[in-house]
Order: sequence, then C-alpha cells, then structure tokens
Amino acid sequence: MSLAEQFIVQSVKGKNKCTIIFDSADWKKSDNWELPIEREKASPLDKEGTKIILNKLKKKISVGEVEKYLKQSVPLRARKFSIFLNNKKITAKTVAGKVIPIKIKTMFGKIEGEIIVALSARDIDEPGAECRVKQVFIKRELFGLEKKHQQGTSRITGSVNADFLPLISSRSDFITDSPEYKLFHQLMQAELDKVLKDIRNQSDVKNIKKITKELQETMKDIREALLLNPDFVPQGRAVTRLKEEGRKKAMAASADFSAKSLTQKDENSEQEERDIKNEKSSDGSKNNTEDKTKEDIESEKEETKVEAKPLVMKKIRIKKLGISCGIVSLGEYGPEVLSEGNAIYINQDHPIYRDLYKKSDLLHLHLLRLMTQEIVLMKKLRITAREAFEWQSKLLKDSLVEK
Repeated sequence: MSLAEQFIVQSVKGKNKCTIIFDSADWKKSDNWELPIEREKASPLDKEGTKIILNKLKKKISVGEVEKYLKQSVPLRARKFSIFLNNKKITAKTVAGKVIPIKIKTMFGKIEGEIIVALSARDIDEPGAECRVKQVFIKRELFGLEKKHQQGTSRITGSVNADFLPLISSRSDFITDSPEYKLFHQLMQAELDKVLKDIRNQSDVKNIKKITKELQETMKDIREALLLNPDFVPQGRAVTRLKEEGRKKAMAASADFSAKSLTQKDENSEQEERDIKNEKSSDGSKNNTEDKTKEDIESEKEETKVEAKPLVMKKIRIKKLGISCGIVSLGEYGPEVLSEGNAIYINQDHPIYRDLYKKSDLLHLHLLRLMTQEIVLMKKLRITAREAFEWQSKLLKDSLVEK
C-alpha cells in the first residue's frame, strides 16, 4: 500500500460490507487520526472477500512484478483462499521435476510441504526451499548445503510450512537461535542433503554413460590409426616391458582399486645397463654401482603414480600390444594426461577437459590428442620434438579420416 498515494480496502463478510479509503493528501490536511470506515449492507452482487485498489502510484510497477511478489508473500496453497490480480487468478508456480513430499512431526509441531528437483535450473527464478509460517512466505533456504554441494543446488525449489517457528518483529526472518528453528534447520538440512546426494549419484551415472560411449568411439578410431601405422606401435623390449607392467598394474588395481606405479625393469634392460657401465669402466670412467644411465633418469622423471580408481577404463588390443585408457580424477592442478606401462590416464578435473566436456565433437578431438601423444611417448625412441609431433599428427589424421 505504500506504493500508492491512495488506496481503497473493501471487505465483504456475510451481509456486512466495510470500505476504507485512505488518501495521503487528505490525511496530511486533516487533524483527525481515525481512518474513515464506511459500513453498509452487502448486496447480492457483492462477493465475499477483500479487494484492494491502489490509485495514484508513486512509481511505475509492472503487473509481473506484483504477481511475483504476491506469489511469495501470500498463502496461495492455503485451502479456500484465492488471490486475483486485475481479475486474473494467481496460482502457485508449477515446476516440472521430481517431487519429494516432506511430512515430519516434531515436539513443537508439524513440518509439511515438498521439495522439488526441477528438470532444468532455468525453470527456477531463485533456488532454495520457501520456508513459510501459516503458509506465508518468510525466507528461502538451502540450509547451508550450497557450501557442501556444488552440484544440484541450482535445481532445488519447493515449499515447507512450520507454524511453530518464531519470527523476528519484521517477519522477514526466523529467530535462528531458538530451539524451534535449530530443530527445523537440522531436520530440513538432513532431508535436503539426501536429495542432493541423489542428484549427484544420478549425475555420476549419466557422466559414466557419456564418457564410456565417447571413450569407446575414441579407442576405435585410435585402433584403426595404429593398424594403418604399425611402425608407431611399440615393439621389441618396449612391448615386453609394457605388457609386464600392465599385468602387474591390473593385479594391483584389483587388490586395492588403485593404480600403482611399477619400477622393476626387465632382464634385458638390466643387462644393457651393466654393459654400459662396463664400457664406462673400460674407458677409465669411475665404476660406481649407484650410477644411472641418462635413459633411466629420464624414465624416473616421467614416472608418476596414479592413486585414483579409474572412473571408466577401456582397452584396445592390437597384435603385439594392448593399450588401455582410463578417465580418472587427478585434481584441477594435476597433469592433463599421464601413462603407466601401457595404460593411459586422462584427468577429468583438468580445466580443458571440463571446458570441453559438454562439447562432444571437441571432447572427441581432445581425447584423440591426448591418447596419440602418449602412444608416441611409449615408443621411447630418441627422436626430435618435431618428429614426435609429426607422428602424432599422422595418427590424428588417420584417426579422423573416414575409412
């Protein structure tokens, strides 16, 4: 009513009809502090209820703004109660989604309502459950779970009513240190936590299905490219080492669901190391059993342990080599991709992966780029950076060109 210079309130109940006309200009001129109330008998044409008419508005307001405010501030869901705006009935907004009924009995009274998980966050103006007292909106709450759950809170809406909650004088908030509100907050937090965990689990299932399909297609393309380029497939000692490490890797993963790094070298590598040291000794170099070849040092630098269980793991088999690829969580600041034996691990937490996740074509290219990069590195040959990039380019081209 403060938006208008003049308002009229007209109420009809049974055979009685009362009308109040308040005009701020007349009020300022008059010494009479009593509101002018007119009483008369209601006619058969008068409908029971209260009508408020705002005249001489102080500022422009849209009907949409008024409707939104009324939907929040009045008990639209209460029985035998209706609100009309310019003769149009206002109804509570309906959001498509999963409805979770709330009905809890406490020592102070009942908590009743529903939590709605919207199909799309775009259907919600503001996330959170409407907390009401006697069906009148007080505030919107996520009960502190927006800090715990980054996923799903934008799809939460609904309304819960608890008549026992004590309010501050402005009726814009609850008395939060009261035992009634503390119990209400604790119970609603537990209910909403269950809902958000369910959302996260559903999202994980969808994520696994998507990346499984994407990884299968990527591995298929990689296999075709390797068959066209057999020279790029690691051979000889490299194949033996990769297969041996791969077997040990699989055994460790099945034991503790984590990928363990392997450091044992094959007999050929050890013999090669001894030969190099013997050659150094014969040339007058210092023969020290703790000396390491340059290749060993580079290998140790490249070695990185993967302690995360792969979210998805797929394998392609070629005549002399089986290559597996997994999607793992290595953290936002972790490596983009790394290899252990013949297993390639792609970090789903990396900013580039996250940015391309919803762009299927670009995600496919991203996976191809990372996998071809690691396959070239598996060769363990002394080639220039340019040669390595050329090999990768060839694999990428043969992976993408339609057969």
